[in-house]
Amino acid sequence: MTDFIQWEIMIGLPDEPKTPPRLDTDRLVLDGHRTNDLGPLAVMWADERIVHHVGGRASTGQESWFRLLRYRCLWPVLGYGYWASREKQSSRLMGDFGLADFGGSDSSGHESSIQHKLTKSGIAGCR
Repeated sequence: MTDFIQWEIMIGLPDEPKTPPRLDTDRLVLDGHRTNDLGPLAVMWADERIVHHVGGRASTGQESWFRLLRYRCLWPVLGYGYWASREKQSSRLMGDFGLADFGGSDSSGHESSIQHKLTKSGIAGCR
């Protein structure tokens, strides 16, 4: 237990649980992930053309579910994390955007990073 307390002090866990602030643009809304984001999130993470750039391996449905749980837990535990990027008109999930620190190095050797991923709809919307 002492190790956890020292680790908590070292990383500075927030005193109050936080939720992702909602950010609005003309075309997009960035807000927290919802349970019903699992379907589009699983499709995005199973697409070889998308994951080729972020680790190279498609995710299973269960891995996508665990990813969604991690996304939802980052904000209350660390005070920062990922936003779900949604098309404002339809509320359709367009991708993820946020800050990550999973307590270790990512595939590029970084301990924390700014990351974004786009669904096929999100990619098409950029054109």
